[in-house]
Amino acid sequence: MKSGQIRVLNEQDVLTLLDMPTVLKDVETALKEHAQGSCVNPMKLHLSLRPEIEGYMNSMPAYLKEHEVMGAKLVSVYKHNVNQFGLPVTMGTIVLQRPQSGLPFAVVAGTRLTSLRTGAAAGIGAKYLAKEGTHVALQIGAGAQGYMGSRAILTAVPAVDQLRVADPNGETLQEFAASIRAEFPHVTVTPFTDYRGAIPGAEIICASTTAPMPLLRGQTLDKGTTVLMIAELADNGDLKGYDRCVLDFPECFCDRINDDLDRWSKRTGLPYEPIEESVCSASLGEVIAGLKPGRQSQDDIIAAGFVGMGIEDVMVAKTAFDRAERSDSGVVLDFFC
Repeated sequence: MKSGQIRVLNEQDVLTLLDMPTVLKDVETALKEHAQGSCVNPMKLHLSLRPEIEGYMNSMPAYLKEHEVMGAKLVSVYKHNVNQFGLPVTMGTIVLQRPQSGLPFAVVAGTRLTSLRTGAAAGIGAKYLAKEGTHVALQIGAGAQGYMGSRAILTAVPAVDQLRVADPNGETLQEFAASIRAEFPHVTVTPFTDYRGAIPGAEIICASTTAPMPLLRGQTLDKGTTVLMIAELADNGDLKGYDRCVLDFPECFCDRINDDLDRWSKRTGLPYEPIEESVCSASLGEVIAGLKPGRQSQDDIIAAGFVGMGIEDVMVAKTAFDRAERSDSGVVLDFFC
């Protein structure tokens, strides 16, 4: 590909070029390098269209020095997209640029990539925070992101051979269970329509729902449980109830989740305690890099919260681009000429 050209990868290209083990490796690398100071990942710039439109867009720039790439993801989240337009709730686009000049060289579809790397972050959390000998995981929410999170956990922690999945939609449960069994035939999948009955004995709990209320608040968790919050309402009081709290991007987590909690409080009339950065024991990157401890005992009950980082998207998109270069996938266009 000549200078001034860009390679465009659509959603099908991304699915063909990427796989979960690769994305797990890329996300782990990005988080570690960020903790070591070789990445730049500013706070997300958040553009809300509420209350006129139930949607928002985030701009997520990032620079990875060791990999000589910078870029940005634009990602939108529209709550009613599926019902109103037949579109995904979350859609993203990633632009990659040369850090030496700012020259763009790739446009990568980011919808499925976002789902992959979000699930992968939860898988990395499970890998580094689950207690030794973990065998039983619980997935709360059998939607697309719950499925991706479960795939990541089962890939990152291969000792897990029992997966409970909870969702009030029986049809969704059956589809989820069939897909997981096909990919992970050694895993026993047990469906639950009430998540509360699935909690006792679960050693990893991954929450990925759009539930209007905190699902884990007030629930009794076994000693040693690791809770992965891909999507779960939790305030400062909830997080203080855990022995350890590990966040992927602490300052952004506080900003983003407090905004969600404020909207939730105005809608329900219920109070909340704003999340403070001091509740965070370590970032996930610091745990991966060995700069701070994650689990300190087998009995620790740990909460891990995720909001996503641009470095993850850029890192994974660069891998997709590199593979596309080798296989000549996507479409190459004259762009800067």
